Amino acid sequence: MTNCVIVVGVWVVGDSYLARARPALADTLGSMGPVEWRVKGGWKWRHYRPAIDDLIANSARQPRILVLHLGSNDLGVTTGRELFEQIMEQLLYTRLRLPHTRLLWSNMLPRCCWRYARDIKCVELGRKKLNRRVANLMRTIDGEVIRNDFIYPGVDHYISDGVHLTPVGLHIFCDDIRCSISSS
Repeated sequence: MTNCVIVVGVWVVGDSYLARARPALADTLGSMGPVEWRVKGGWKWRHYRPAIDDLIANSARQPRILVLHLGSNDLGVTTGRELFEQIMEQLLYTRLRLPHTRLLWSNMLPRCCWRYARDIKCVELGRKKLNRRVANLMRTIDGEVIRNDFIYPGVDHYISDGVHLTPVGLHIFCDDIRCSISSS
């Protein structure tokens, strides 16, 4: 007798970007089976493990896909090295707990404003470096990266707070997620 793992649906874990994208992504993700959302504005990386543990504990099945967009709210508060170590630890944990799940990491987006940063340029350079390091990690654990290459500060992609996306920026963000999901 072989062990059969049933993989169905999508889990989405993240901060306000995914919370705001939820209405636009609901149909796309819902066509793949049940969708579980653990998204909330202001979430930091420390919120990931409780969210993923809750999903694992309360689900009889592994998700087919896990979409993750988290960490931006830690930049300027936590060093890039510390944040990468936290991300690496939790993604390795997730891969062990969900070996049949397609892991999709959504790169942290640039911003016009970093709330807790003393040096915006330094935080932006750290964000880019952190995204590269996480992308390398994702390759080693058979995960994938949603690059979000077409969202820029200084154009009509951000609302006046310099953090959250306009409808145009949100549309691009959602399209990037849809394209990544449909590429398999």
